[in-house]
Amino acid sequence: GSVAVPVADPEGLRAVAREVIAFCKEDMACQSIRLAGTAGAVDVSLMFGDLPIRYYQQGEWEEGGKLSGVLMAELYLNRSRACFGCPIGCGRETRAPSYGVERVDGPEYETLGALGTLLMVSDLEAVIYAGHLCNLYGLDTISMGATIALACELAGRGLLRVAETGGLEVRYGEPALVHRLIELTARREGLGDLLAEGSAALAERCGVPELAVVVNRLEVPLHDPRAFHGMAVTYALSPRGACHMEGDMYGVDMGQCPAEEIGVPAGDRFDTSAEKGRIAARQQAWRNLYNALTLCQFQNPGVERLVRALNAVTGWGCAAGDLLVTGKRIVTLKRLLNLRRGLTRACDRLPDLLMQPLADGGTEGHVPNLEQLLAGAYAEYGWDPETGRPTPETLASLGLELSG
Repeated sequence: GSVAVPVADPEGLRAVAREVIAFCKEDMACQSIRLAGTAGAVDVSLMFGDLPIRYYQQGEWEEGGKLSGVLMAELYLNRSRACFGCPIGCGRETRAPSYGVERVDGPEYETLGALGTLLMVSDLEAVIYAGHLCNLYGLDTISMGATIALACELAGRGLLRVAETGGLEVRYGEPALVHRLIELTARREGLGDLLAEGSAALAERCGVPELAVVVNRLEVPLHDPRAFHGMAVTYALSPRGACHMEGDMYGVDMGQCPAEEIGVPAGDRFDTSAEKGRIAARQQAWRNLYNALTLCQFQNPGVERLVRALNAVTGWGCAAGDLLVTGKRIVTLKRLLNLRRGLTRACDRLPDLLMQPLADGGTEGHVPNLEQLLAGAYAEYGWDPETGRPTPETLASLGLELSG
C-alpha cells in the first residue's frame, strides 16, 4: 500500500527499537541463531535429551553430532537470510552438491531432527537433500519424517507386510530409502499412499494405534516433553495438535526467554508440579499474544520493552498483565471452537511412547506427570478440571460470554 501506518509515539517506538537491536546484538541466544540458524540447537538438544532419536525411543546417539548447525555452516552454507529489517538473520540457504542441488531453503532444527535423528540418518548432506525434496513437494518435514520413522518401527516389528512396502526394505539409517519414500508419498504411490495419510492412520491400519506419536493426529515435533516437562502442557493443549510453537518451555527452562514479569521464570526442567503447569499455561498464552502481534519468537528482549513498543504504536496504556489476559483470551477462544467441534477433556493427552522413560541420555528415567501439570494449567486458565471447559466466570472475565 501507499498509506503510512500511523504511530502514536514515533520517537518512543524508535527508542525501544534501538534498545531491542542492541539487545539482539549482545544476547547469546540471538548470537547463536545468527551463527548457525535454528540448526545451532542440535548439539545442546542432544545433550539435554530434547532431540528425539529412533522414533522417540533412544536417549543417546553419538552420530547425532554430525547434524550440527556449526558443521552445516562450515560445509554446506551458501548464505544467511533475514526477514526485512531483522538484526539476527536466522534463515539458511544451503546446498547439496552430491545431489546436484545448489540452493536449498533451510534446513531448520526440526528438519534435521525429523529427517535425521528420528530416522537414524547422520549424513548431513543427505538430510539437507531430504529437506529439499519436502520443500519441492510441499510436504511438512516434521510429519514426513515422523511418519517414515513410524514405518521403520513397524517394519522392524514385523507389522508392515511386503505387499504394503512394495518390496522396499524399510529400516532405520537408510538415506536413499528416506528420499525414495518422500517421493512416493508426494505421488501417493506404493507405500507412499499409506504414508500420505500420516502417522495416526498408518498405526491404525497396522493395528497398533498406540505406536503413533501424535496429539490429536498431528505428529509431535522434535522437542521431547521428557526433557522439558512444561512441553507436556504445550503439546496436550495446543489447539491444532502437538505444536512446539504454541509455547516454548524448552527455551524458558534453558534461560533463553524467561518472562518473570508475567510469572514465567526459568526453572527445573524436570519439575512436573501443578505450578509448572501454570507457568506453561502462561507461556502458551504469551506466545499466542506474540502470534497475534506477528512477533518472532527468536528474539525475546523482555516484557517491559514489548509493552512500551505496543503502547508507543497504539497510544494505549497497557500493562504486562493486560497482555497476558489477552493471550489467555486467545487460547480460551480457540478452546471453545475445538470443544464445539467435538474435542473433549480426554483429547488433552500425550502419546504412549512419550510416557515411557528412556534408559539413557539426558532424560534417563524421567517422564512428566501429565495430570498434575494439566491441573495447574486448567486452574491458570479458569477451565473446569473435570470437563476441560472454560467456566462461566472465566468467559465473563474474558468478555467471551456469548462464545460459550
